[in-house]
Amino acid sequence: MIILLNGCINSGKTSVAQAIVHTSEGFAHIEVDALRDFIPWMPLEESIELNLRNAISVAINLNEEKIHSIVAYPLSRVNFEFVKELLKDTRIEVFPITLYPGLELLKSNRGSRELTPWELSRIDVLHQAGYANPGFGTLINNSRQTIEETAHQVLKIVAHELHQSNHSIRFESLKIDDVEERMVVHSLMMRGYQAEAELLGIKEFPPLNRKPEELNTRSSNFYGCWRSQSLAALVELEIQQDHVWIASLVVDPDHFRSGLGSRLLNWALKPFSAYEFRVSTALQNFPAINLYKKLGFQEFERSLTPEKIKIVTYRKTPSQSPSQFPRVGL
Repeated sequence: MIILLNGCINSGKTSVAQAIVHTSEGFAHIEVDALRDFIPWMPLEESIELNLRNAISVAINLNEEKIHSIVAYPLSRVNFEFVKELLKDTRIEVFPITLYPGLELLKSNRGSRELTPWELSRIDVLHQAGYANPGFGTLINNSRQTIEETAHQVLKIVAHELHQSNHSIRFESLKIDDVEERMVVHSLMMRGYQAEAELLGIKEFPPLNRKPEELNTRSSNFYGCWRSQSLAALVELEIQQDHVWIASLVVDPDHFRSGLGSRLLNWALKPFSAYEFRVSTALQNFPAINLYKKLGFQEFERSLTPEKIKIVTYRKTPSQSPSQFPRVGL
């Protein structure tokens, strides 16, 4: 996740971000002003987008290591939309929170900080431009709060929004014999398989040839993850006499790296914990391979398809199959 800690100069962004980092494990503070120090010769207004690009690049790298970021910087609506565009392909959850203690406190010397004439002037500019109440995210009046109290409120807001977001997720069996639902399933499969084909650099990818009417002609069970009324992920299981074959695991590209695939797999496989699980994927499909390895699957065999695609098969024996898989991602 990324917390965009917004507000005018002297609103407490840096102090609050540092308080969160020092009291909550797994957070990193990205001070955008420090990135501007790399290019002090560039005029401020010209440097803003470059500074934000650099900050978001750092946040994306930290997210890959499961570290949350707090990006502290004054943001206008235009800046916020720019940041959202930078993150549109990542599915990292973003929480914009603005600190506003009031103009009088903004322009007063707080703690050991003594405002310069430039900072006082800049506060007026930002305040008049609406940075103090930008119209997006959550606004905190921290005029009577300690730094620690504001940090606690920031985390409380994020926890509440995460809970609301997770609450909108539901897992259920998919009615593949229903024509309308089958078309929704097929549409998601095509989106996911197209993304996989592009990842592998393959033009002729056999799963893309699968027809909607073929989905209910096999002895498969389909399970889905719905998020905000949209099918975000699905898994297809074939129940054999001595094992469960994971025939398909597809996540909507809009929800890549959201953890929904692993959560759905965890839910769908739970009733079959006495079975061995098996799954095959392309040898170059590193995201899928990493997911299965994190869930305890071990390589079983390798093969080559008629299309010359290298395939690796993984399995997980019942003795390795805990009743609850570890969650991957948020």
